[in-house]
Amino acid sequence: MELHLALEENSNPLVLLGHQNKNIKLLEDALDVTIFHRGDNLNIQGVNPEKVQKAQTVLQKLSSLSRKKEFISSDEVRILIEKVINEGKLDQNLPNSLKVSNSKFLHLKRFIQQKYVKTIMNNDVTIAIGPAGTGKTYVAVATALNMLIEQKVKKVILT
Repeated sequence: MELHLALEENSNPLVLLGHQNKNIKLLEDALDVTIFHRGDNLNIQGVNPEKVQKAQTVLQKLSSLSRKKEFISSDEVRILIEKVINEGKLDQNLPNSLKVSNSKFLHLKRFIQQKYVKTIMNNDVTIAIGPAGTGKTYVAVATALNMLIEQKVKKVILT
């Protein structure tokens, strides 16, 4: 399957593609597609139509982001790819909500948040890296409160 995508007006191809096409290579590796860049057009080729469609969605979001930013990091590209791949998916084997007090719950909205909570619960030390405002600290503290309420830990130490 092949899709054609015209870059948005005022989007910066150098920011979108990344240094030495690194952003495109990350996308190609993650979704098993091939992307060709010619002028203001991108061609996406792949065997799996669903993956080609997801690659197009990621490229549209990157194009929009390239109009606002002067640089898009590899981490931002990886997070965006994972969001698009897991969009709408919640793993039923992972927690959907955390009890943070006797009457309040934190409802996890994304697959990556579920994965983060599972990682925190299964490891002594967890390091989270990502853009500001994505809830890393909020979810970590909620998980600690949940573990305290369920008496899985005796105390929480914040440093």
